[in-house]
Order: sequence, then C-alpha cells, then structure tokens
Amino acid sequence: MKLKLLILLTFPLWSTAQNSELEFDKKYYECEDQWVAFPKTTADTTYMYGFIYLDEQAGFTFNLESQFKILETGEYVGYPKDTTANIKLRLEPNTKLVAIIPPDKLGELNLPKVPDWLKFYKESTDSLQSLIRRGFIYNHVGGSNIALIDLEKAYQMDKHAEGLEFELAYAYNATEQYEKAVSILRVAIENNPNYYFFYRELGYALIRLNKIEEAEETYLIGIKMSDDKFQQSEMAVNMAQAYFNLKNKEKFKEWAKLTKKYADKNSQYVKYIKHWEKEIDN
Repeated sequence: MKLKLLILLTFPLWSTAQNSELEFDKKYYECEDQWVAFPKTTADTTYMYGFIYLDEQAGFTFNLESQFKILETGEYVGYPKDTTANIKLRLEPNTKLVAIIPPDKLGELNLPKVPDWLKFYKESTDSLQSLIRRGFIYNHVGGSNIALIDLEKAYQMDKHAEGLEFELAYAYNATEQYEKAVSILRVAIENNPNYYFFYRELGYALIRLNKIEEAEETYLIGIKMSDDKFQQSEMAVNMAQAYFNLKNKEKFKEWAKLTKKYADKNSQYVKYIKHWEKEIDN
C-alpha cells in the first residue's frame, strides 16, 4: 500500500527572465481558481504547473499537479503526476509572476476546468463572514481591486459587520476611490466612534482629496485614541508629508516632531522626516 503524503510548504517561487510560449504576466492573486505554470529556471527543461485557489484560513495556495513541456509543434505534453504526495505551496507576496494555462490546452494535459476537490473550498464563499475574510486576504496581498467585489457584496448584507467597514474603506483608498472611502468611514464612525483605524483611513482619504485641515483634525483624534506607536507615527508622517508638499514650514515642523515622538528612531518614517527637513526650503 502506497503512503499518500500531504506536504505544506511556504516560500516564494523564484525564476529567471526568459522567452516562452506562455505569458508570465499575472500576479498569483489574479489567478484564483486557475491552472497556472511557473517560469522555468535556467536549469529547467519543463514547466511546473498546478492550480491556484484561496484557502480562507491559509491564504492563496498553489496545488502542484506536475510538470509539462511544450513541443516545437506547440503541443503541451505532461509528465505523470506523483500520486504518492500532495504538495501545496503557500504563496507569498514576493512570488514571481505566473502564466495562466490557455483553456484550449487543458485537454492536452488531461486537466478538468477545475479539480473536483475545489468544491470543498467553495461551500460557504457567499456567506457574510467569508466575503469579509476574502476581502481581507485580497487587501493584504495587494489585490484591493479584486477585494472590492466581495466587500461591496458584504456591505449590502450588513454594513456594520465586524471588520467590514475598515476593509472596504482600505480597498477604496488603495484604488484611489477616496470619496467612496470617506462616505463609508463617516457612517462607520457614527456607528463606532472609538475605533482609531477608521480615523487613520479617513485622514488618508481626506489628504488625497486636499481637505488638509479636516484631515489634521481627524488624525489628531486617531492619534489620541490609539495606543499603537506605529499607527500613531504613520498618521503623523502622512500629515507631515501633506504640509511638506504645501511648503507650510510651521505645520510641517509640528507634525515632524509628532512623527519623531512616536516612530522608532531608526524607522523609515524618521528618515523621511530628516529628508524633508533638508528639502523644505528648496
């Protein structure tokens, strides 16, 4: 009797630049529920391929199927799958770009459109908590434009659901939809005025809308409410940058001082402040 292994690995999949019949132009989070190939390294003669799916507990996952090569005729020829092991790679933000295997090539590799086991990860994907969780994961990896699909759907179900308003506002800010972020956050703060992350996101959106004084008032509330020095320093440095851009030396100095108060002395935020202090008179 053969032993079937489940191997969980967590590391980025590295590659070197190359020319191929496949287009390696997709970020892994753009390929949910897709068969994909990873680029060959200089030592490889075949492509590693498998299926990308979203595990709501573990995040984006690559289920390794096998390897294939492309003949001069353009035909995809797959290698036998190792049935003794089930290898899953947890994908990280620095995972290299992948190529979606063309749908008309799935048959050549004897692949279904989606594997049978995928249904176990789709049982509750339309529930409120699942939609919020998916939105959080997409936001976390940089896919806020995709996160909005689930988060906006969740907002129609229960706009004050735990974690939803922040994730939705974050996604709007990340996609430069600042008016929408402000609208969401004003309602969120009215319902829960004691959550400083709302003020962090609102201040950010207001700066981008050039509502500087209102952003300053918002950040002051958020900083006073928070006990997290990193978040306090982030709000402060954002405000300092706004006044630096306006060449308002007095207000810049005020917020530069606050940034230094909350930020670690070796942090990037302090380095920004020191740079702006040298440049503000130029």
